[in-house]
Amino acid sequence: MKIRIFAILILLVCGMTLPGQNPYFRTILPAYFPAGLRINKIYQSSDGFIWLGTTEGLYRYNGFDFERIGLAEKQDPGNITAICESTDSTLWLGFESGLIATCRHNEIKLFNKDTLMPESPVVDIIQDARGRMWLGTYGEGILLVEGQTVWWLDTGNGLNDNYVYDLENGPAGSLWAGTDAGIAICRFRDNQFETSAITTREGLPDIIVTQLCRDVKGDMLIGMQDAGVARWDVQKDRLSGELLLEVWPYGRVSGILPFKNSLWISTSGSGIIDLHPSTGGVKTYTEDQEGFVFNRIEDILAGVEGNYWIASGNHLIQSSGEKFEFIVSHEDLDFSDPLALLADDQGLLWFSNSQGLFSHPLAFTGNQKLKKYQTVSDKLNIMSIYRDPGGFVWLGTFGKGLYRLNPDTGEIMHFTEKDGLINDNVLSIDGSYKEIWLATLGGVSRLMLPGNGKKDKSAFRFQSYREENGLGNNFIYAVFVDAQGRVWFGTDGNGITLYTGKTFINYDEDDGLKDNVVYSITEDRTGNIWFTTSESGIYRFDGLKFISYGLEDGIRDLSISGIETDEAGNIIILHDKGLDIFNPEDGNIRYYGEEVGLLDVNPNLNAITRDRNGNIWFGATNGIVKYQASAYKYLDHPITRITGVSVYLQPVDVERDHIFSWDQNHFSFSYIGLWYIEPDVVNYEIMLEGHDLEWNRSKNRFITYSQLSPGKYTFKVRSGIGEDFSHAEMMSYSFEIRPPFWNTWWFYLLLAILLGSIVFAYIKYREIRLRVREKLKKEKLEFEFQTLKNQVNPHFLFNSFSTLISLIENNDKLAVEYVEKLSEFFRNILQYRDMELISLKEETGIIQTYFFIQQKRYGQNLRYEIDIPEVYLESLIPPLTLQMLIENAIKHNVVSRSKPLQISVEIKENYIRISNKRQPKAEAERSTGVGLNNIRERYRIIAGREIKIEQDDETFCVLLPLIKKYKV
Repeated sequence: MKIRIFAILILLVCGMTLPGQNPYFRTILPAYFPAGLRINKIYQSSDGFIWLGTTEGLYRYNGFDFERIGLAEKQDPGNITAICESTDSTLWLGFESGLIATCRHNEIKLFNKDTLMPESPVVDIIQDARGRMWLGTYGEGILLVEGQTVWWLDTGNGLNDNYVYDLENGPAGSLWAGTDAGIAICRFRDNQFETSAITTREGLPDIIVTQLCRDVKGDMLIGMQDAGVARWDVQKDRLSGELLLEVWPYGRVSGILPFKNSLWISTSGSGIIDLHPSTGGVKTYTEDQEGFVFNRIEDILAGVEGNYWIASGNHLIQSSGEKFEFIVSHEDLDFSDPLALLADDQGLLWFSNSQGLFSHPLAFTGNQKLKKYQTVSDKLNIMSIYRDPGGFVWLGTFGKGLYRLNPDTGEIMHFTEKDGLINDNVLSIDGSYKEIWLATLGGVSRLMLPGNGKKDKSAFRFQSYREENGLGNNFIYAVFVDAQGRVWFGTDGNGITLYTGKTFINYDEDDGLKDNVVYSITEDRTGNIWFTTSESGIYRFDGLKFISYGLEDGIRDLSISGIETDEAGNIIILHDKGLDIFNPEDGNIRYYGEEVGLLDVNPNLNAITRDRNGNIWFGATNGIVKYQASAYKYLDHPITRITGVSVYLQPVDVERDHIFSWDQNHFSFSYIGLWYIEPDVVNYEIMLEGHDLEWNRSKNRFITYSQLSPGKYTFKVRSGIGEDFSHAEMMSYSFEIRPPFWNTWWFYLLLAILLGSIVFAYIKYREIRLRVREKLKKEKLEFEFQTLKNQVNPHFLFNSFSTLISLIENNDKLAVEYVEKLSEFFRNILQYRDMELISLKEETGIIQTYFFIQQKRYGQNLRYEIDIPEVYLESLIPPLTLQMLIENAIKHNVVSRSKPLQISVEIKENYIRISNKRQPKAEAERSTGVGLNNIRERYRIIAGREIKIEQDDETFCVLLPLIKKYKV
């Protein structure tokens, strides 16, 4: 264990320096662009595609390829200078020649040839809240298009100047136009234009306005020819004050992108100006990481994923913008591979590296000075930094104990094991207003803060804890004080330990952890504790249970060294491959790596911190990186689109064509998941419903289905990042392949009619013969059945009257009761005798009456048991069947006090089982065999089944098949 710890610490100290960089820029130069092509406009449509208006026409970019879209009229594509999408997903295009065109489904058509079109360049197009299209021209004012009607606004009817540069929707339904004579504010009511202007008389610093843009607060940012950028306060309806930058040597403003705390301003000769109005800081970006220079910028765009797009000459440049800022060096100091980072509440960033300890204001805009603390030895390996509420900075070192620094005076106070510190290897520090906690390789020390005025070391007292005091392990990588004041410790081998203020609670594998090595700890906005492990990802503890997240949940790499919570509540996971942004609310994980400049990060354990503005700072081998969550909600999953459907490689109009003939059964589909951040990581799940049984996973963007059978199909596709499809949107296209005529219902109907006609005569002939034969069979069965029923009555009547005569002679009262029951019994016989079948419930009623009559004669010498579950009582039985079997049992067996007769009626395996104990009479009565034969024949005729007779020396049993009610 110790060998592994020291190996890790050696890696923490050693690092590799890479070239410095600011925001990450990546230049895309298509090799097949025509020579001399220039990109004028960049636009992202609602379907996610990036559109480029160039001197050679329109191009569509999907992250891999640039597709040229030609005019339907086969004319020269011309120089496209304006692009806008209307709410009906139509692209409007403006040309340098003054032409106006629309584009739908990759087909460009010129707008209303019969309408008078401008001859001056169309420089901008915008749609207002009412769906009307406004087009600005450089020379002929503004056009308003509503349907097929066009209105003109120029200097002749109120416009301040005909030379327009840019259009922007303003407050209260107004339209703002930047012109050579200031700003024109336009409205169109009752077929009339209303205009006003903002010029130098209203304080405008420059009369030529080249760009307009609304910021996050709704104010209007004004870009000018020579004076930079100003802000118009729309609430107060005036300029908000002085220029955002008093001195502007950068030339014409060609674009403005407002960020959370800064602006990106593109220029026509000085690249991108990164302006921080609150501090006055300014930086200039003019080249990418490969050295390509982009001084002249025509357009700049913020994409829906949080990408930023820049048009410079024939190059398309992609950037991560404000999200990531790389600080590789400053004032000739190499920032690579910092050991520890701290962003304090005073607005300072503290960091340590092999060259010592430094601090700098959080804004690296070139106006602040880097401060090095000479009183701290350069040879110290400072592994942790903490600033207490009193303003003192505490430094944990590897092997040299603990230092307290007074930032104002540089005064140092040093503590080691001799002063009560439990161990001189201090890896992590955290605390509250009255105490600090120190995680070391020998346990934990707790230091109560005596007060800011105390300068004597004797005022400081350490209280230490080890395993014997309840700590899970003596090797502690991290300490964290949560919002409740509880203290958490990440151990090397014994999981995570919680100190409640009174006792220690240890959580390890027995509590659900798969890995007991904990490196870093944080807390989210709802009070959940999050921590990283060495091999099994991250864990969330909600106070009751631990929930783990690993590769299968979308985390890109398990070599995790740090974890933090940003201002939006996301969990920031720092690992060797870059950064994962985990949203606990929906489980979505967004990854940033090489595509934003995070190369071979290899961060150290304490090289991650959160500043007072919610930004995350972390150290990497190539310097210090600032991650800033945007004020905007960007898309966090690929946009799935079906880009083409073809039948035998012939394109299909997916809006109109959905039904195909039987021989049009070779379908090809092309599709894409638009994810410009890192297009190569997108995977696809495809299913042809009606053909495929499940989703098929693929990285291909094209699939073919051949020899499809007639039927209805729906092609479905969705895209995800890596293996994560939890938030994937699905696109579909439904179609039908009709069967050939010989496989249709009407063809089968005609064929059936034809065959029916052929066999009709034969069927009629056989029908007559079968009818005669069936009639004869029915008459025979009815005769036999009636004969069998008539056999029942004489036999039973003889025995009943014999019993009645015997009772009258011996007991008058019993005879009366017997007569009543006998009367009831005969009524039942008269009621049921003509029926073929009665319910088992009715039959049991008959035999219960019969048993009553017989028991009056035999008393307790005759016993019976009826066990028929209620569910079987609706079954059917020929009437008097059970009575006849019971009568036979009494007739042929001794019924006496010494030999009582037991008769049972029960259900067994779908049979009615009637059984009795065999005790034959000394002189057996002569049996005619009519009873059983009668029952056997009745079951054979009515149910088509045989009864069973089972007997041995002890028991005689008859089993009658159950006749279900539905068979009647």
